[in-house]
Amino acid sequence: MKHKIFPALIFLFSVCKVSQAQIDTLNQQVQTPPSIVKWNLKQCVDYALANSLVVQRSYYNMQSGKVDLHAAQFSRVPTINGSATYGSSWGRGLDPVSNNYVANQQITSSNLAAQASLPIINGLRITNTIKQNQRTYAAYEQDLAKTKNDVILNVAGLFINVVTNKELVDNARFKLASSQQQYERTKRQVAAGALSKSEELNLDAQVATDEVTLVQNENALALSILQLKQAMQMPASDALDVEIPSLEPEE
Repeated sequence: MKHKIFPALIFLFSVCKVSQAQIDTLNQQVQTPPSIVKWNLKQCVDYALANSLVVQRSYYNMQSGKVDLHAAQFSRVPTINGSATYGSSWGRGLDPVSNNYVANQQITSSNLAAQASLPIINGLRITNTIKQNQRTYAAYEQDLAKTKNDVILNVAGLFINVVTNKELVDNARFKLASSQQQYERTKRQVAAGALSKSEELNLDAQVATDEVTLVQNENALALSILQLKQAMQMPASDALDVEIPSLEPEE
């Protein structure tokens, strides 16, 4: 009996000992695969503001209000109109001096005209129009600022979702790799008779559960990245990866 227990204990000690090489292999398995250049939050926000159709529409509305305001202000400026005409004729015609018909005569005529106007009072219509356009322009400015803030908050929230899902995927990969390592170790222990078969089956079920969790987290990550692309007005076919910000814990 002693001869059977002693080799089993030696084998159990050998399979339970995890070397540094195995730890390095585990870390390599849970690392994120190489990807594109990562975008930080500021880059995502700047890209979204530059390509957002809502922001562009608000900007053009503000510019239109600015043009209307300038037009109302310039309506107070005096207007001056001028015109000049010149004419020449040959042959038989009516002499404008003597009012007689003259043959083979060249007649030259010119006319100059000028007109100026200055609005003095128009029932305060111009003044009220200027005030109205000033308020309209100020409203367009505030609407543009609000639109930009909405885009920034939306992109920031979606960016945080992507970062959170990336962390969940990394944790799920690490947990799956750890479960697989435990399953392989338990499988050897069961083969050596050190553990029961139920332990192996439980870990096998745990590995399957971790695989499902990893797939679910990867799907959530892909969906959050797609939502971030939509908020940034980026084509869905373009690759995108975000940079996880380094934050210091605060009290």
